Amino acid sequence: MRRIQSLRGIAILATLLILTTIILWKPVLAPLLRSRQAENPLEAPFSLNDLMPEQDIAFCSDRTGNWEVYLMEPDGTNVRQVTFDGGYDGTPALSPDRDHLVFTTRRDGNWEIYLLDVESGDLANLTDHPGEDLGPSWSPDGSRMAFSTDRDANYEIYVMDLKDRDIQRLTYHDSDDTSPAWSPDGTSIVFTSDRGQAWDIYSMNIDGGDLRQLTNTPTDDWRPGWSPDGRKLTFSSMRDGNWEIYTMNADGSNPRRITDHPEMDWRSVWSPDGEWILFISERDGNREVYRMRPDGSGLTRLTEDIGVDCGVDW
Repeated sequence: MRRIQSLRGIAILATLLILTTIILWKPVLAPLLRSRQAENPLEAPFSLNDLMPEQDIAFCSDRTGNWEVYLMEPDGTNVRQVTFDGGYDGTPALSPDRDHLVFTTRRDGNWEIYLLDVESGDLANLTDHPGEDLGPSWSPDGSRMAFSTDRDANYEIYVMDLKDRDIQRLTYHDSDDTSPAWSPDGTSIVFTSDRGQAWDIYSMNIDGGDLRQLTNTPTDDWRPGWSPDGRKLTFSSMRDGNWEIYTMNADGSNPRRITDHPEMDWRSVWSPDGEWILFISERDGNREVYRMRPDGSGLTRLTEDIGVDCGVDW
């Protein structure tokens, strides 16, 4: 018995030693691995994050002749259709616990936001309103949802408590406010608005206060998305004459273009570990899902289908 306990103790110590080594050496090894990857930037690079559990990517596609929501592995394999309806299902957003997703649909003849239990397939209409409800985004704790709706004449940003379905209006402007994205710390929401000379990106507190304009260009900036640490945003922009993917600091400073292609690149979102950015591109003749590093390296195409793929979330 003592020998068995001793062996168990050795096994536990060995496991702890391995985990400690990974944690301590990751900052040292990661730059070396990426440097080796630079010789072939189109090949998906190895990362020590690959040792961690992977999480599904959600996207929408018309590959079956109708717009539906799908899930796939981060490498583009194991594609599974999760909605089945004759209407339009799109723009999915995965819950923080990955057990649910919300999406926009016209299955009832009107733009509504539905909740899907990924495991059981159970559905619930969250908005159920004659106005158009679009662009859902989860709060970090999964208790609330930000969305855009025209139920008060023009598109504004609202927040819904998912337990009792109570809603709160956050923006009040004659122009349209769309595409909200909740910050990882839960204190602010970024969104797109055409209240200026073009579509620009704004930030506000979750009560609608402290409104700040983050971009200000004569062309459109669209669909902001947060990095997991809350320090940066990714977004699409026409500022260089074509839809490309950019990043910037959360306060709007230091905008940086990370794609450079004559075809459209847009609808970007960060991976949960911050190591990748997903986006949609038409660079290969059809709208597909791609991933790349936040600096634009490591480009990898994840979907390859004659249908159109769009509305990605990770």
